[in-house]
Amino acid sequence: MTAAQIFRPSHVSNVNPINAQYQLQVKDFTPIGVFIHIPIVGRGIVKGEVVGDSLDMQLSGKANLEQFELDAETDTLTADIASFTYFFGGIGNEKLFEKFHASVEPKLNNFEINGLLFNLISGDIQVNSDSSNFQFSAYIDSTAHV
Repeated sequence: MTAAQIFRPSHVSNVNPINAQYQLQVKDFTPIGVFIHIPIVGRGIVKGEVVGDSLDMQLSGKANLEQFELDAETDTLTADIASFTYFFGGIGNEKLFEKFHASVEPKLNNFEINGLLFNLISGDIQVNSDSSNFQFSAYIDSTAHV
């Protein structure tokens, strides 16, 4: 039997729909850090949904992290509370680079990079197939606003 002769029911198409919700609760990031060889501690919840089909899919949701710390060689990142709202759209098996768009909005409290305190960090990253924009604001050591 050749590939052209394989039975395919007439009601089946090449477009496969999906409408799913997900929730991942991570009680301890340490094992993930061991697996990827980067020390990570903390806990968090990631939840969202995947909607669309194989031609145009969207992934959206929110990640909430608590007591997070990442030690990457010479740099240390810590956050008491971090949340990220995200959206990725235009995901499909055709024309991905023409249709893709995404946004990520972080909100971080008591965020430190190598001991330098950034507080009330917020921002927005917008990515489209042909352009990108970003904006961020933060208080640094509670005395200067960037």
